[in-house]
Amino acid sequence: MRRHRLVLAALTLGMLHGVAPLAREQQPRTDVLKVPEGSARLPAEFMQLLQTNPYAFFRFVNRPWASRVCDAFGRDRDALVKVRLHGDAHVEQYAFTDTAYGLDDFDDTAEGPAVIDLVRFIGSIRVAARDRGWTDQIDLITDEFLRGYQRGLNDPTFRSDQPGFVTRMRQQRQVRTQAEFLSWAEGLMTPVPADVERATRKGLELLAARAATGESRMPPGYFVVKRVGALTVGVGSRRLPKLLVRVEGPSTATADDVILEEKEPAANLDGLECLGLPAQSPAARVVTGAQRVGRLDHEVLTLVPAPIQGPTVLRHWWIHDWSPSYSEVEIALLESPAELIELAQDAGVQLGSSCLPSLGASAFERRRRVSQSIVLLDSRIKDVARRLTDEMYDAWKKFGN
Repeated sequence: MRRHRLVLAALTLGMLHGVAPLAREQQPRTDVLKVPEGSARLPAEFMQLLQTNPYAFFRFVNRPWASRVCDAFGRDRDALVKVRLHGDAHVEQYAFTDTAYGLDDFDDTAEGPAVIDLVRFIGSIRVAARDRGWTDQIDLITDEFLRGYQRGLNDPTFRSDQPGFVTRMRQQRQVRTQAEFLSWAEGLMTPVPADVERATRKGLELLAARAATGESRMPPGYFVVKRVGALTVGVGSRRLPKLLVRVEGPSTATADDVILEEKEPAANLDGLECLGLPAQSPAARVVTGAQRVGRLDHEVLTLVPAPIQGPTVLRHWWIHDWSPSYSEVEIALLESPAELIELAQDAGVQLGSSCLPSLGASAFERRRRVSQSIVLLDSRIKDVARRLTDEMYDAWKKFGN
C-alpha cells in the first residue's frame, strides 16, 4: 500500500444504457504539434536532443497533443464521463523503485475524458515500437494496454504481476549507496540567487512547524535545510522552474539526509476546454493526482509557498522526496515486445483502476459508463493516436531541418 507520511490534509492551500450517442469526429487543427514558442532559449544540447530523438520530441509536445485530442473528441464532450487523468501518460513515465512500480510524474494531471490518457499512451506505444523495430506488434500492444485499462475499470482492486522489465532491471542495475545518491543529487544542483535560497528555507520552516505540531510524523529537525540548488533535468517539464533541497532527514546523521524536489506545477493546461481544472491551486491538483493515481511511496508530498516571485510564477509549488532507488523506463533498454506489452498492460490497469472512486453505486455506474464509451470509441481512439503520431513525426522532421 502506498504511504504518504506528509501530505496535504485538506487541499485548502490553495448509446448503451447510460451512454449518450457519440458524435462523429471533428476535424482537428493541423498546425499545433510543434515546439512551443520561446523554446529556442533552452540549452543547445537539449534542443539537439529534440532534433535527433523523436520520442523526446513526442514528450515535449504534450500540451498541443492534448489540444488535438480535445478537438478530435470535442463533440462527444457531454457524453464522456470526466475521470482523474494522469495527463501525460506514456511509456517513459513508467518508473520503479525497490518497493513499487507504475506511472509517475503528475505535472499534467487533471479531470477530463479518458481519451486524453488513452490516446497519449497509445501514441507512446507507436513511437516506442517504431524506435525498437516492432511496428508489426503495435496493434497487439495497443490492445493489451486497452484490455488492462478495462480490467482496472471493472475491478479497481486488481493488480498485474510485476512486469518482466522491472524484474530484470532490478536484478541488473547497480543501485547507488545512500552516500553516492546524495553526492549525485548535489551534483545536479546549480547555484540560486540568495533571495531564492532564503525563500526556500522559509518555506521548509513552515513544514517544520507543521511537524512540530504533530500534524505529520516527521521529527522537528527533518526539514532543516543543508543545501539548495536549481535543477535543470527533464524533457516535458524541462522549462518548469525546479529546485533540489537537501535536508536533515530523520536524524542528524549525514547518512540519512533526504533530497527534496520543489517544482512549479505545469500551467500549460489552461485553455483546454475538455479538461476540468479545479479552482484549487495547480500545485494541489498535482498532489491530488499523485495521491489518487500514483503507486510510488513518498515520505513527503505536499505544497510549499513559491520560492521564486514574479508575475507569471504560481503561488504554490509542490514538493516531494526522491528515492535513491528510483528509475524510469527508457525505451532503448526494452529487450522485446513482450516487455513493452507487460508495461503497457500494467499502465492500463493503473489508469483504469484509479480514474474514479471505487466504492458506492454511483461509482460503479460511472465506471460502467466509461467502460462502455471506450468500447464504442475503440476504433476512433486508435485512429486518432495513429494520425497524431504520424503528424508528430512530420513535425519532428521539420523541426530538425
